[in-house]
Amino acid sequence: MQTRRANRYPSFYWQALLIVLPALLLAGIGLLFLRQDRLLAQLDATEQAAKTARRLADFELPAAFRLDPGDLSLWRVPSKSRFQAKEDPLLRLTAQAIPLVACLVDRDGKLVYPPPFTAFPEPALLPIEQLDDPHREAWVASQNTVHSGTDPATAIEQLQALASVNLPEPLLALAQYELGVLWQDAGNEANAVPYFERILTHHAQARAESGVLLAIFAAQRLMQMPAAAPPGSSRAGELTAFIAWQAVFKPDALSRSRLEPLPDNKSWLDLWRVHEVARDFHRQVLNLDIAARLAEAASPAWVWIHWRQDQRWLVTALPASGNRLWLAIPEGSVRRLINQAIAAADPPPYFGVQVSVSGHDLTPPAKAVEILADVSQSVPEASGRESLFRVRVRLANPGALYARQRQRTRWLAALIGLSVSAVFAGLAAAWRAFHHQRELNEMKTNFVSSVSHELRAPIASVRLMAEELEDLGPGNPQKNREYQRFIIQECRRLSGLVENVLDFSRHEQGRKQYEFEPVDLVALAQETTRLMRTYAAERALQITTITEGEPEPVEADAQSLQQVLVNLVDNAIKHSPPRSPIEVGLRFAKDQVQLWVQDHGEGIPAADHQKIFERFYRCGTEMRRKTQGVGLGLAIVKYVTEAHRGTVAVASVLGQGSRFTVTLPLKHPE
Repeated sequence: MQTRRANRYPSFYWQALLIVLPALLLAGIGLLFLRQDRLLAQLDATEQAAKTARRLADFELPAAFRLDPGDLSLWRVPSKSRFQAKEDPLLRLTAQAIPLVACLVDRDGKLVYPPPFTAFPEPALLPIEQLDDPHREAWVASQNTVHSGTDPATAIEQLQALASVNLPEPLLALAQYELGVLWQDAGNEANAVPYFERILTHHAQARAESGVLLAIFAAQRLMQMPAAAPPGSSRAGELTAFIAWQAVFKPDALSRSRLEPLPDNKSWLDLWRVHEVARDFHRQVLNLDIAARLAEAASPAWVWIHWRQDQRWLVTALPASGNRLWLAIPEGSVRRLINQAIAAADPPPYFGVQVSVSGHDLTPPAKAVEILADVSQSVPEASGRESLFRVRVRLANPGALYARQRQRTRWLAALIGLSVSAVFAGLAAAWRAFHHQRELNEMKTNFVSSVSHELRAPIASVRLMAEELEDLGPGNPQKNREYQRFIIQECRRLSGLVENVLDFSRHEQGRKQYEFEPVDLVALAQETTRLMRTYAAERALQITTITEGEPEPVEADAQSLQQVLVNLVDNAIKHSPPRSPIEVGLRFAKDQVQLWVQDHGEGIPAADHQKIFERFYRCGTEMRRKTQGVGLGLAIVKYVTEAHRGTVAVASVLGQGSRFTVTLPLKHPE
């Protein structure tokens, strides 16, 4: 048996090699000569890069870390009588052009300034045991009356009687505060004010059992009485400053809630936020266990940390009269300072300068990999580590460096590039034409084979039935009718095949005309399934229709949509096993309608889901196909659907059938 060798067109590859190889060889020789011209200019650039790197290496790290903080031993909690929020040293420090975060710590790393945060005040025990028995009983009785809230008048009498005796200061202050609260709650602000004022002037350090100063509560009560502290008055300003000062410089869990309702509190809230950031910075340094490095370094150590939304900060420490000032600057500010220094050095435009601090790059890495100069400056620490300031100069723009050679080499490089581009463009065009021609030949061969097969079978059947009719004569009417029905069926099949070919030709040439008008898609589907039921019954198949949603008219070409439905149902009949159902469904949505046809046949491989909509494509080989057709039905379905601004999709699993879904807009766009 002779076997025909598959034609794989080997000659094209040899032709391509003969076209490309000389062009690449000439291009390589030309580029080699161009590179030799650049070596001398590169040597000059290396010397210039070394000078630039040494000049930048003398740059001292961010100016913010070299500021003179003054006598930092004076950084202590300021007096509340003379202090304004804007005078806070941390607030002034963070208001500079370069944003900073700072805190003052002692030699052990404990926070000195801003004042440490106390989560909850320490409870204060009242010295009730210092009272004699009658006074102790009177005190307990007064407190029971006050806390019950049922008899304010009796509580006032009891507290006034106790306030007149020589009580210990904590008890006396609490009794006077409770008297002020009772008078204020009773609506007698004139009697309440003296008690609250007495707390502020005579018992400023007295605390409630919770540990909070009674003076804070008294000041808040006075702020609530316009007669005692009119809004905008100097007295209101003094009370606001007192409450705010206590909240900021004696911080606890309730400080923020005392600050927010105060009038004109913006500067105090700003100061609170600055202190909170500084305290958080102090906690972060302790958590990262780098406080020892900052404390032991003989000269400033530079350490990178991740803090505040995982941003990178550069941290150092400066001596401050027995204490140490921890400073942090965000990476973005450090980058700006470095960029300013690079701009001041004025390197040539063809240099790419890369600066790193403690192993972290602060400038974008240059695209070029060739390093012309590398200069480092080490800052030793007591722990043996090094904070390295490193400057590397790379050749980032060779074109600018070799400007003098550019004019001489431009034409040669352009000629080489143009020649190589033309060669590859021609090769690509030839390759595409070759493959396109091969695909056309294969499609033509498949089409001729499929059409010949599809025409031969019905023509043979028609001829056979005609000969049988001639032999039978008029004596057997039942056989005559049966043969006539077969002849009509085969003629319809031939007509459908020819019509599909002609219709596909009109689609391909752009001559297909559509007339859009309102179409009752439900009636169209029912009419089409009625026409196809006879064909389905011959294969013992049953077609059912399903409608979901509220039916609406669809702007479409009725004849073309019927052709889509006929092709989909015809495919389902061809691929369905006997006695299996076929569903034709409609689902109306808000602005679109879905038309689907589902069978329970052998299914379609996933690799063929997109190919089946191509022209002349059919699953399997010509010799192994079991179904009729030339591979145009689904291609026509896709053409018509896209002409209606719709989409067609298939969902299929091998052995479980297929579902073709056509989605169309209810109104066709102009």
